[in-house]
Amino acid sequence: MKYLSLIFCLIVVLLFSCNEVNPKGEKEVRNFVKQWSDAHTQIKAPYLERYYMDVVTYYGKERTRSQVQQDKNLLFQQFPDYTERILNDQFDITKEAVSYLVKFIKRVNYNGIEADYTFYLSVMTKNRDFKILREDVDKNLKEFDARIFPINLGSNATTSNNRKLYGDFNGDGLSDFASVSNPQIISVIKPDVQNSDEVHCTGGCN
Repeated sequence: MKYLSLIFCLIVVLLFSCNEVNPKGEKEVRNFVKQWSDAHTQIKAPYLERYYMDVVTYYGKERTRSQVQQDKNLLFQQFPDYTERILNDQFDITKEAVSYLVKFIKRVNYNGIEADYTFYLSVMTKNRDFKILREDVDKNLKEFDARIFPINLGSNATTSNNRKLYGDFNGDGLSDFASVSNPQIISVIKPDVQNSDEVHCTGGCN
């Protein structure tokens, strides 16, 4: 009888432990999400796509990580002073099959506005690295119409013909940007014509 009671207790412990996040995994997820949030600066923002899976559920829509990167670039184009931080470094982490659902409150500052929003990330491992599978915000909030969210930035798969590259180009420690415009091609390559690989652009192609 004593052994049966012991076995029963072990089974109960195992059943409950299966639903808990591994402490080590939870710590790694926290560090990953914090690094992702800290990377939302003008200097680091151009490299945010490395935190995402190839295809992401991004504010309710399926996006490639390149399209997510375009949204992040557009955010800093419209609000160069944008900053964010996770409030009190508090996370609510739930294990969901092969991924972690992370809920947290993010405090954002932009254009003289300060606001707190509840965010969600779904994170999973790929090649031993954490990647974001989903990024979303609590849509029940009245402030969901804020201009910093993708739906209000007006971004889509073809964000803009004029893009900006961010970085410290002159070594002064400050963030700079360069505008990049796609050339307008005015001649078509004809594969059946010899020496047809010459292309002409409006205003030049260089």
